[in-house]
Amino acid sequence: MTKTYSMLLILALGAPAAAELAAPQLPFIDAAVVRAQPFEKETINIGAAFPGMQTCGFTAAQGKLCVFTCKDGSTVNRPALASSLVPNGCAKFIMVPSAKTQNKGAVTAADRVSAREIAALAAAANSPFGSLDGGNLGLSAYRLSPEAANLAIKLVKEIYPGMQAVTTAYSAFGPRLIFVITSDDEPYVHMYNQDPASGRLTPAGDFNSADAGGPYKNAALNSALPYNQNVDPLVTLLTGLAGPGRGTPLPLGQGSASAWWWMN
Repeated sequence: MTKTYSMLLILALGAPAAAELAAPQLPFIDAAVVRAQPFEKETINIGAAFPGMQTCGFTAAQGKLCVFTCKDGSTVNRPALASSLVPNGCAKFIMVPSAKTQNKGAVTAADRVSAREIAALAAAANSPFGSLDGGNLGLSAYRLSPEAANLAIKLVKEIYPGMQAVTTAYSAFGPRLIFVITSDDEPYVHMYNQDPASGRLTPAGDFNSADAGGPYKNAALNSALPYNQNVDPLVTLLTGLAGPGRGTPLPLGQGSASAWWWMN
């Protein structure tokens, strides 16, 4: 009995050693050969690999914030990392949802809250923009894409020197910009910042569309809103800022203007 147990113990202890001796030897891999492989030189298409996403490259460090510029021209701020391995605590690039993903044209729950708030303002005795069915066609409202929102702020700063203090920068994150547009002969644009979570609005300025006609000093404005004496400046302005693909119409209800009424 004792011999049998001893033999079993030897076999049990010897099995791993035998298996280890039988393991195949892996070939030596030269790191220089790995670095020279073609996949190191290929460019990954982030949009194709990760639908709805875009890359944002590091631009600058501002205090404890890292500023990134995205493919669509928007900027994104992120807190700096507490790491000695990353310069300034900022990564070289990040990935965020693209503006198209953030502004597909679908009305969000926040948009519905904003719409109700705008309708309530229109019904108030001291309404800042008249009644819901006022003007020639009625009131309309649009949530702008980040790109269009930043363009709108550049426009307002150019036509109204007193608005130079406006520093809001719009991106796929943070507040959205809402245009509430009257349909009078000289449409007035009331701007509000929308909290994307709650839909609550805070005033962000306003401008008369008649003041925004003609060529601009700012190259970005002229490129996006090109002046053409044969085209109504109002159509160029509102289409460039709140038209299809840039502005999502908010459901203001019965009596309001149809979406993009200036294009009809």
